[in-house]
Amino acid sequence: MSRSENRAYYLSRGLCPRCGGKARVEEGRVLCRECQEKHDRWQRESRAQWKAQGLCTRCGGERDSKWKLCAKCRAYRDANKHGDAEAAKARRDALREKGFCTRCGQTWAEPGRSWCKKCLEEHRKYTRSAEQRRKADERRRARVEAGLCIDCGKPAKDGKQRCRACIEARRDSTRKYKIMQRIRKETLTQMK
Repeated sequence: MSRSENRAYYLSRGLCPRCGGKARVEEGRVLCRECQEKHDRWQRESRAQWKAQGLCTRCGGERDSKWKLCAKCRAYRDANKHGDAEAAKARRDALREKGFCTRCGQTWAEPGRSWCKKCLEEHRKYTRSAEQRRKADERRRARVEAGLCIDCGKPAKDGKQRCRACIEARRDSTRKYKIMQRIRKETLTQMK
């Protein structure tokens, strides 16, 4: 069995390919928590060592004198970050062929999709929240221009953005929140 087949075997069963399936992998991850922490630690230490030795901070190879990266890593970075459409397409095609997410390149893509579950959910949240923010901003602007309360739409007085009832409700809400925070803090200190 090849290395990629071995990796696919473990990942398809939700197991970590690095430690040989000794631990389960969390949703949207490739490695188990312990192996991920080891990898992150190794990467931090290696990059610090490479930087101190004057090597490429990404791969540890020989770097150009005025850059932190070697020519190969710079070309990869430039292709993927600065709009080289052909290189970006080649990267996406290679990831899609292997079955990986074409956005993050770290986890398996969802069946029939190009992105993994985590990237799809992040994109949905972002587009949904951006649309909601845009609509709320438009509604708020329209109410301010019309001299209405930004919360309920009733007439606001004295050039304020809220009506008297909403100002009082907001004060009460803030008071209740502060009281709850104080009670929670006191409870936690008593439990210790």
